[in-house]
Amino acid sequence: MSSEAHGARSLTRRLVTRAAAGRSGPDVDALAAASACEIACAELSLSLGPPGFDALLRRALVQAEPEFPFLATLRVNRHPEHTFDGVARLTEENGGARVAAALETVLESMFAALGRLIGDDLVARLVERDTTGAMQDGGSLT
Repeated sequence: MSSEAHGARSLTRRLVTRAAAGRSGPDVDALAAASACEIACAELSLSLGPPGFDALLRRALVQAEPEFPFLATLRVNRHPEHTFDGVARLTEENGGARVAAALETVLESMFAALGRLIGDDLVARLVERDTTGAMQDGGSLT
């Protein structure tokens, strides 16, 4: 595993683990992954600006779609907040573990691509700067 992939995977796991804290239920993995995606997307959009972030997210979704074709039906509302619509439906149709894996793949892809440009440490700082408090307060955007 390359250092970019390792850094992206580690950051993804940290964000999803934080988002899962205090949650319970059968679809906790999918909901935590969606929450982590939404929070990371909001932070990256602020840092990269809407056009740069949209390109990064679009690329990550396209890369993940061959393995997870159902991502083509996921809707990302970008204004005023980044919300992933349809996670509950996708979970019903594909299972929580599969949806969680898909969303984590999207996060990892975004973090790895950005990490190659600016470094893994800076990517982590961008997405984690405000997420700890938001997630601890139950700040899920789903």
